[in-house]
Order: sequence, then structure tokens, then C-alpha cells
Amino acid sequence: MSAARASGGTNRVAARGWRAGQQCAVAPGQMKRGARCATIGGQGERLELHSIVIVSLHSPKEKLWGELLALHPAGVTLRGIDLNSFDDFIRQVLHPEGERIGLPTLFFPMARVERIALDEPSGSIPSLAEGFERKVGRSLLDYLALFA
Repeated sequence: MSAARASGGTNRVAARGWRAGQQCAVAPGQMKRGARCATIGGQGERLELHSIVIVSLHSPKEKLWGELLALHPAGVTLRGIDLNSFDDFIRQVLHPEGERIGLPTLFFPMARVERIALDEPSGSIPSLAEGFERKVGRSLLDYLALFA
């Protein structure tokens, strides 16, 4: 007898990797059968909501950096910028007389998404989020909380 039938006959999707208090990018009710929270990297870090990620797109080819807000079969919602604008963004944040700027909320259909990578360090090379924190003096999530 399947687990779905044993639980009252409903066809529930098993969300392996989902733990109490854990927030995955895709809620268990939205996962396909046998899906799991994405495990990224060798140390079991998870791609979760509000993770800092790099999204690679195609047609046209783009890379975006920012906070993952939602991940659905229809697409990805990100609060971020084009990776080519990263240094300009930091300069604007640090400009003493400039106004505070946030990041735009962007949606990209899944048909354009090539890859979503967790922004994490690689050996001695810091992640973009660590570079932002080192230059600005606060984490990206703390900075974005000013605009919430």
C-alpha cells in the first residue's frame, strides 16, 4: 500500500529534505512527486527562499545576482541586478550624498532560466555577498531590509 493511500487516500507529494522550521524555495505542496529541496555545494547548503543567488538566463544571455524571493514551475522571482552592474551598485550604495537605492523585483519565466547557483565562496575567492558586506559594512539582506 502506498503512503498516499495509507494517509487517507489523498495523493500527497512527499517532500524529502523538508524539515520542521526549514523554508525551501518550493513548498512541499508545490513539489512534483519525489522532488526535494535543492542541495547545493558539498557542505549541504540549501537553496532556500531569501538565499543570495546567481541566476543564469538565456535568450538573451544574462546573469543576475540577488535575493531569491520565489521559485515556481512558472519561473523565478528575484530581487536583484544584472551581474555586470554589481560594482556600479556598490558605488551608488557607498555614495555619501546619493539617495539610498534598493534592488528591483524581477520575474523570469522558467523557459529562460538556465541555472540558479547559490552565491558562495570558492576556496579563497569570496562570494559576491561577502564582497558586498566587506565594502558596505552590512549584509545584503540587512541592506535590503531598509526598503521592505
